[in-house]
Amino acid sequence: MDYIIVREFGRAISRELHDDIAQGIAASVTRMELGTHYLDSGDSAAARAKWMEAREIARRTLVVSKRLATRARAFFTGDVPVIGEAMEDWHKPPREELYLILREALSNALGHSGADTITIRLSLDKDQLTATVEDDGGGIPADRADSVASLGLRSIFERAELLGGSVALRSAPAEGTRVEVTLPVPLGRSGTS
Repeated sequence: MDYIIVREFGRAISRELHDDIAQGIAASVTRMELGTHYLDSGDSAAARAKWMEAREIARRTLVVSKRLATRARAFFTGDVPVIGEAMEDWHKPPREELYLILREALSNALGHSGADTITIRLSLDKDQLTATVEDDGGGIPADRADSVASLGLRSIFERAELLGGSVALRSAPAEGTRVEVTLPVPLGRSGTS
């Protein structure tokens, strides 16, 4: 099997695990914690609603995990017609890729920056879309930006690359972080929709 195809497959699995499975589990846990909070405060209707949301998110995440396992098995057993073409099936529609980029940048800012203010900007001209997520938090520690712990940052860069775009990351201690993604218009891989 071609090394490049295997490498891209590994990247795709990593993105799916981080952006779909891990995010789904995190969202489900958050809903359960809110449900417990509402239950403890005596609001059983709100608690039930949050637990129902958690259950639905968990079910969707289970479906995604089974799909991922099935695709991984097919990839490695050669049960796909042409492995290189099968990798194309791993790409999401461009708008969904952009959504996942922005969700990850916002999630990082909310969860790690300690920021008081987070700003999201979108600008569009005839040739490109620029999406910026900027915070006034503590910045990304130098040892973390390039570590395995930054799978989300890697996912942002890979998804932008899949869409034919680029990412500029600026971060400094006590000066916040700015993630700027520039994508070709129309949104798509290498300028295609």
